[in-house]
Amino acid sequence: MTHFIRRYQQDHPRIPPAELTLALALRHNGDLEAARTRGSKACERYRQVYNGRHPHVLSADIDLAVTLRLLDLPEEAHRLDEAALTILSESLGERHPLTLACAINLASDVAALGRAEEARHRGEATLELCRTIFGENHPTTLACAGNLAMDLLATGTETEGRALREDTLTRMARVLDAARLPKASGTPHPATVQFREGIRISCDIDPQPL
Repeated sequence: MTHFIRRYQQDHPRIPPAELTLALALRHNGDLEAARTRGSKACERYRQVYNGRHPHVLSADIDLAVTLRLLDLPEEAHRLDEAALTILSESLGERHPLTLACAINLASDVAALGRAEEARHRGEATLELCRTIFGENHPTTLACAGNLAMDLLATGTETEGRALREDTLTRMARVLDAARLPKASGTPHPATVQFREGIRISCDIDPQPL
């Protein structure tokens, strides 16, 4: 991917999504600082092509915010996600998949800032929309439900939190893991592994070509 980026002129339309793809790969491999650098470059390059309210620009911001949160910079992540959510809600509507993904990530930013009650309320509202739009077994719905289960437990609503956690794990096993485990080298889906380990699930936005 680095060779691909070097191959083209810096203003080539393929560069921003390539930068973002590399940033996501670096994050998934645990190289968060490099992911932050690449993600920031992707945001800059998208802004050279589109105005700051375009979904491509906001998608890059949302992906960068995940990296910032994982780097223990929740204030910076919150700033990006909050701004993106405001614009997306106005331009695409609160029921759009991109808006919902951003809302899920913003709740995680809020939780990382220690505002568990606010995170819970955001999660409850978003989960209701996800269930209505995607259904209960969609990966986005499961990510939202899993995160909300953590917030319910964090705010002392243990009975409801445990029930939601078990229901989400059951659905993850049926929906996310089923296609992977029958294979000889199959492993559970990364989201399932994260959730079992008590790690919040983030919604990545796939890079979009220009």
